[in-house]
Amino acid sequence: MAALISCKDQKPTPVAPEQTEKKSYFPVVDFLKGQIHYVDSLPTAILKIVTENNKPDSSYIKQGEFDKLAQDFILPDLQQDIFEKNFKEASFIDQTTQSATFNYISTDSKLSLQRVDVLATPDELYSKVKSIFLQLTLNKNDTIIIKKLYWQTNKHFQIATIIQAPNLPKKIKQLQLTWDAGE
Repeated sequence: MAALISCKDQKPTPVAPEQTEKKSYFPVVDFLKGQIHYVDSLPTAILKIVTENNKPDSSYIKQGEFDKLAQDFILPDLQQDIFEKNFKEASFIDQTTQSATFNYISTDSKLSLQRVDVLATPDELYSKVKSIFLQLTLNKNDTIIIKKLYWQTNKHFQIATIIQAPNLPKKIKQLQLTWDAGE
């Protein structure tokens, strides 16, 4: 009888919500690494276009330079454990474009990566990703640097860098690498 009373008097230990919810975010880094590998396997030229002060300059580049420039997309904040801990997911399906958007917003303002958007067709998500967009905000001394990175699956990527220093005009630089001959 004493055993029943002692068991009855004990209150169950509540389980923290984060222990019961397992997040399943899109593996952005894995997808981008796969895209880099895909481009590395192509026997095609890669066109580089740099636009500064509204003046474009284009050239063809070698694979090594592509790999170096593509590393801007492989951010430490996108490592799965950091990503799932510091970002909140929202998703919706756009009936007009027939696309699903997975939006990830940072819950930590100290991280440079503040936003990630994955645009995909609603079926077979991983193989049907249309594009990935990343936005970073960096503060260096008194200068604010905003980087907007856009990767269109199997076609090209763009990196727009906006630099705003105190008492100086805003500087905008855009880099685009294209490997799809149809672009």
